[in-house]
Amino acid sequence: MSRLAVLGIVLLRLTAALSAQQTDITQVLVSGPSGVASRLTANADPYFDGGPVTRLYLPSGTDARTRDGRAIVGFEFTAWMEGDATRGQVFALVPIIGSSDVDFRYRADLLERTEFASYRMRSGERVPITEMRSLGLEPMVVQAETLREFAARLERAMQSLRQQ
Repeated sequence: MSRLAVLGIVLLRLTAALSAQQTDITQVLVSGPSGVASRLTANADPYFDGGPVTRLYLPSGTDARTRDGRAIVGFEFTAWMEGDATRGQVFALVPIIGSSDVDFRYRADLLERTEFASYRMRSGERVPITEMRSLGLEPMVVQAETLREFAARLERAMQSLRQQ
């Protein structure tokens, strides 16, 4: 399927959501250095457990560790609205103490999260998670945007593809 067709389908679905007047819903996009990306919808209220989350795992063989020496397998992201901005909370995912040596990306039940970073971002703002540099990692980037802004970005992408 062509990029234009995919963007058209996404834009159609987004238009339906916008027509339902849900334009104030904020999405948080998390991008990794390898181009891997994930998205979550920011919750209306603060939370630390039980709300929407997304995870990005580190490539196998990456040696990133917490200050107490535990291996970091990846990162979990949560987000909620905080006044006129979005609060993004970042957690490092580490193996539960005493768990066996397996590929933890496929065993979420053997991982626990530890607080890593927190950011307050305005809509449209791209924020690199600079704390990752202290682990020898290229920073992942978080960005908040409303559904209306996302739709406008998709529309611009479709126009650009049409002109090619």
